Amino acid sequence: MQEAKKKAKKKYPCVQCGLCCSAIGKAKDQTLIKKAGLTYREDGSCTNLVDNKCTIYMDRPSICVISHSENNMFDPKRYEDPALSYYMATAYICNSMMDATNSEYPRVSLLDILRDYKDYP
Repeated sequence: MQEAKKKAKKKYPCVQCGLCCSAIGKAKDQTLIKKAGLTYREDGSCTNLVDNKCTIYMDRPSICVISHSENNMFDPKRYEDPALSYYMATAYICNSMMDATNSEYPRVSLLDILRDYKDYP
């Protein structure tokens, strides 16, 4: 039983603020959003965002992979391990969005990522 628990994957420490998907309708260029087949509500939030969770997360289009954002100021080659670079870039962008909107959600812990990233799916 202990061995099975060790092999269990941890979840990326998303705080489920929903900011990443809450303003796709406000993007300046809607071409990529339309190409990806995404739609949004009147307030600009993605229709796949329900209770601050993505309902198509496992099959989301590449435009939804947050660390691919053109606004990513985090150097993707900062770490030798591509997985660590991906998770750190994602956390950096998430935290930046929460800072920019004065979100009351807790920030994603970079220390937790450094400690646990090899256990994420």
